[in-house]
Amino acid sequence: MIDISKFLSVADQEGIELPNGYRTVIELNLVNLKPWQFLAEVDSPLGNSSINRRYPKRLVLPFARRIDSDDVACFVMRDPEQEAGQVIVIHDFASSGYEVVARMQSFWDWFRYAVNEMIEWHEAG
Repeated sequence: MIDISKFLSVADQEGIELPNGYRTVIELNLVNLKPWQFLAEVDSPLGNSSINRRYPKRLVLPFARRIDSDDVACFVMRDPEQEAGQVIVIHDFASSGYEVVARMQSFWDWFRYAVNEMIEWHEAG
């Protein structure tokens, strides 16, 4: 089981209420969605704050990343095009304005997206 205590601490400090679905997935240890990897204490949100410096028009809290690309799943804290609490997938290091590869209304929408990508990834061999 991954230890997300630092992640939860940062979220609490920032006044971010994490979705119940996120907490449920972690509690049930449904975190092996290769190629997606949940960020744990080693990859704490504080260590990923550079994504917010690269794309300053929004503020996000990264919670997962793809191991085979620079895609990062983030909870939206502030975004001119999306409500707080929703999920955005950013292709990190892309040119500003071209970084968003997916937007989802909820964590569960992202989870379905990640499961579908896991299936495709494994089927491709």
